[in-house]
Amino acid sequence: MVGIGLLGLAGSCLYRESAPYGVLGGDDVSKWGALRNVVPETGLSIVANQFVLDQCLAASTSLFGRTRASTDRASVLDHCMTAAKQSSNEMPASSYAWLIYGLTAGQLGRAAEFNDGIQRSWETGANEQWLAELRVGQTEENFSVAIEPTKAVERHDLAMLVVSQRGIASIAKRYVSDPGFRDRVVAIVETLPTPDQQRFVSAVKQAALSSGTVR
Repeated sequence: MVGIGLLGLAGSCLYRESAPYGVLGGDDVSKWGALRNVVPETGLSIVANQFVLDQCLAASTSLFGRTRASTDRASVLDHCMTAAKQSSNEMPASSYAWLIYGLTAGQLGRAAEFNDGIQRSWETGANEQWLAELRVGQTEENFSVAIEPTKAVERHDLAMLVVSQRGIASIAKRYVSDPGFRDRVVAIVETLPTPDQQRFVSAVKQAALSSGTVR
């Protein structure tokens, strides 16, 4: 009887671990349809969880996702927000899960959950540059509802990104494209040593040239 019980448990675990790949396989249209219709299982492992969160990130931020019908988009965002919360409940230290929770909440206009997700993402992954870039992007998109602790997270993220090889290019690009962002990043850059300030100015010039803003 014990052996049968263990086999049943193993089968259940195998099903849950493999379920995300079956439901969210295929092309963008298939993935979108699945996310619209059901809350995806997040799996048991970190790898399976990240796979689901990756699909939700793509659905939420890609051109394909942003151009879908508003009712369909709201369903996808709601299902992804639920999946991200489930993932963060099971793995409270997952900065990525908290980020997707906050990102989807922000796009649904749920300000309290947006602020909570961004702050918890930073608390659990303050030094992850790729997550910092996403947090900055989402804070800028939702700046009108960002509360002071969330704005403080953005300042911490900006301070890290403007001195990093990876982050400086993305911040310079946003500086060029988003006039409302400029004062916030300049306030950070002005506190840096002169060589770092010069690097940022050079990065902005390169971003402007690449965008065609300066010829």
